[in-house]
Amino acid sequence: MRLQALNLYREDLFPEDIYEDYTTVERERLRENYLETLLKVSEFFLEKGEYDIAIRYANRVLAKDRLCEDGYRLLILLEYKKGNRTEAIRIYKKYRDYLKDELGVGPDEEITGIYERITHR
Repeated sequence: MRLQALNLYREDLFPEDIYEDYTTVERERLRENYLETLLKVSEFFLEKGEYDIAIRYANRVLAKDRLCEDGYRLLILLEYKKGNRTEAIRIYKKYRDYLKDELGVGPDEEITGIYERITHR
């Protein structure tokens, strides 16, 4: 049921009224629920060892929110567990560079810790 609901979500609520106050709260609530559900589904498939499916859901999170730390953390971990160490490192570096360019900050300690374990630093 939850997976079917995820497939029904296409875009934010009232995208044509993005600056209207009456739509902002509900649009953000639905968007956050959608992202949280995608993350939970991805984590579920991670636990089941279904890495390809989990990666698809993690990528959907990042397609909707390019700054989602949990999405990047999950995607880096998934690629590493799948045996794609190089891809996990590439994703970390892409995220690190994006944060630096856009916000002037670096990744959080948890993501950096995962990167350091992957690279054995």
